[in-house]
This record gives sequence, structure tokens and C-alpha cells, in this order.
Amino acid sequence: MSLKPDQVIQILKSKLPRALKPPLERTPQRDGHRARTKTATIAAPPTKVFALLVDPRRQVELDVTGTVTGIVEPVPTRLASGVQFSLLVRRLGPSRAHYTVVEFEEGRRIAWAPATGQRWRFELTPGSEEETVVTATFDWSTAASSGMVERLGEPDRYEAALGGALMRLEALATGRKLPADDEGASSH
Repeated sequence: MSLKPDQVIQILKSKLPRALKPPLERTPQRDGHRARTKTATIAAPPTKVFALLVDPRRQVELDVTGTVTGIVEPVPTRLASGVQFSLLVRRLGPSRAHYTVVEFEEGRRIAWAPATGQRWRFELTPGSEEETVVTATFDWSTAASSGMVERLGEPDRYEAALGGALMRLEALATGRKLPADDEGASSH
């Protein structure tokens, strides 16, 4: 039996230990040790909430850290599995951050990650009539270096940001005024 080169590569990748797999191909551990989560009930149907999450232009409005300053053109019209997008960010100075959608289930779940592997995930569950329960997670179990993520203080920083992002998502979904950045980041 003769294998094609891409088949050989897939077989080899499947045999690699988790630590050697590229970060974007790692499966989240989902054990809670390397993830921070916030949950909110939003007074809007799941279709409306999900439509906001798959619109890459909304990333600037959802960010409460003050890091995201814009989006890099060309912008995909809608996020889906494997779609890449780039944001203008302010860290030590202006730069670009590139993300790939690494988890996607239409109307239920979306997660994106930079090349370093940590993920921002939103999971939607229909609540009571016209409500959506949204769980936002910062998951660094898939990061190239989870220890570095922890040393940089990202879990605590992003845990606070998740609550603020949920407040902003609710405001966008219900048509209310967006909360100020410091309200969203410090209220959780």
C-alpha cells in the first residue's frame, strides 16, 4: 500500500505527543485548571447573540482591556471554522494580532486563537424565552507555553475582561448603551 505525502503527514501528526502538536491543533483539556470562565444571561435570542460573535468587526466593541484598537483590512464578512482575521492592538506599541477560528458550531460555540494557542471561547445555550446563557472562557490549556501565559498574568487579566465582554455583548444584543471599559473590566 502506497501513501500520499499528505496522508503520511496526517499519520505522523496523530502520533505526536500533545506538547509537540502545533498549538492551534491541540484539543482543549477542559479540566478547569487552565481556563477561566464567566457566564451571563442575555435578554436576546441565541441567533442575535451569535450573529454578533461571528461578525469580526464587533471585536473592537467587545474588548474591555483597551488592547484592541481596530481591525485589519480586508475583513472576513463572517467568522467560521478556519477563518483568519487580524486585529490592530496596543501592547508595548501598535501592532497586529492574527487569529484563527479554531472551534465552531453554528449558533452554539465559537473560539479563536492566536498562533501561540490560547483561546477565547463563547458558548451559547438557549435560556428561557428570548434569553441566551453565554459562557465566555479564556482557555490556555492549548497554549504553546501555558507557564508563560501564567507568568504574564494573562489568566487574571482576561478573567476580568470576560465579564466586561459579556456586559458589552448584552448591550449590543439588547440595543443598550455600551458600558465604559473600566466598568466592564472591574465589575467581575
